[in-house]
Amino acid sequence: MRTVEGDVWKRVGLSLLWGPEALGEIAKPAEVASIRYLYKFARGWPDNLPSNAGKTLVVAGVEGCLDCLTPEDAEEWIEADLRPVLLSFQVVLERQLRPH
Repeated sequence: MRTVEGDVWKRVGLSLLWGPEALGEIAKPAEVASIRYLYKFARGWPDNLPSNAGKTLVVAGVEGCLDCLTPEDAEEWIEADLRPVLLSFQVVLERQLRPH
């Protein structure tokens, strides 16, 4: 995994945050979605996301999901279930960022 310095990670792409300081910079606690809501959103990504004036989705619970699984099952879950959701989100973001 590549570590990014500066604040470009706040504006484009997907980021994994492990510290409360970084999380606090981009979302209020009430704006954080659960992993369950991530999958709900994936059925039809909303135009306005919960954080950062409708531009950011912060999801909590990935680490808890991984902790409940064996390493092999965690790898399978990431590849088969989580990765497709993240990629679909990235496609939506790219469409929104394209000039019209």
